[in-house]
Amino acid sequence: MQGAVTLGGGSLAGSLFIGILAGPHLLWIQAFAMMCGITMLSGDRLRDAFDP
Repeated sequence: MQGAVTLGGGSLAGSLFIGILAGPHLLWIQAFAMMCGITMLSGDRLRDAFDP
């Protein structure tokens, strides 16, 4: 649980920092980074599921 809170706080701080620097024009980068992370984490599970 502590790890989830730490990562969530880092994501919030990162998105606020990007929002302050560039306005709302670059806020899509944070969502894209989260989707890349989810894809990478689920990729290991998919590979293990199909590995003979």
